[in-house]
Amino acid sequence: MVKESKELVNSEQLEQYQAMSGELSMTGTKLNLPIIKIDYEKGENYGRFVKGIKDNEGQTQWTALGESFEAVRLVTRKTLRAYVDEENTMYTPEYDNPNEILQLFSRGNMLLQGTAKDLRKNYTDSNGKCSLKMNIVMYLLLDQEIVRMYIKGASLASLFNFFQKIKFPKDAVYNTLFTLHPDKKGSINYFVIDYAMGSQYKDIKKVLEVQKELRLGFKFLKEMRENKGVEYEVSSEHETSHADTPVIDQGGDEIDVSKIPF
Repeated sequence: MVKESKELVNSEQLEQYQAMSGELSMTGTKLNLPIIKIDYEKGENYGRFVKGIKDNEGQTQWTALGESFEAVRLVTRKTLRAYVDEENTMYTPEYDNPNEILQLFSRGNMLLQGTAKDLRKNYTDSNGKCSLKMNIVMYLLLDQEIVRMYIKGASLASLFNFFQKIKFPKDAVYNTLFTLHPDKKGSINYFVIDYAMGSQYKDIKKVLEVQKELRLGFKFLKEMRENKGVEYEVSSEHETSHADTPVIDQGGDEIDVSKIPF
């Protein structure tokens, strides 16, 4: 993975980024990228992967991907999220460093700031249950298009198991095959993402270039947030309702987040 430069993004770099990006589009303080999620609407795509992108009116248009798909893993980041109700989710911007100072937002307003550990401590009750859950945000290259997917709950635990099996560096040049299997907790039916090694991708140079584009975009948006005091984010799932996603209490984080290998 390409490391970030320690220098702040300057205007020349930004122009270079905008010229290079192609698949990335700037919309104000957001990167507008397609998202992939599991469809929980009771229709023909129920229990399958779908891809969504917002149109010019801000409406998300969904297309079916099916029960599985294969893509290149580009960048893996983290975010903290807490489901409040159907119209409200607390969330932090995406981050890489556990010591980074994060802002916790709700309805576009900043509530608190601190490290991930500090924020989670503020939302941990007397029984040790924390409402702020860590989600993984995975950026993928799917058919030459950059897409993004949130991973949480049981799908997060299976991702951790998958990463434990990867042998670097030889396995780093393979696509990841994403599939689904149904599961149930109490009366709640839901789907868990499974991960496996897919085919070997052919153009490592292309992958490195796209990783560099993403990192430059992340750095630019972070600088805007810090310098201008505005909320920034990759145009994301937390802007949409989670009413179609089962809320499953799995008793806190399923894994030790300090041991995640990314």
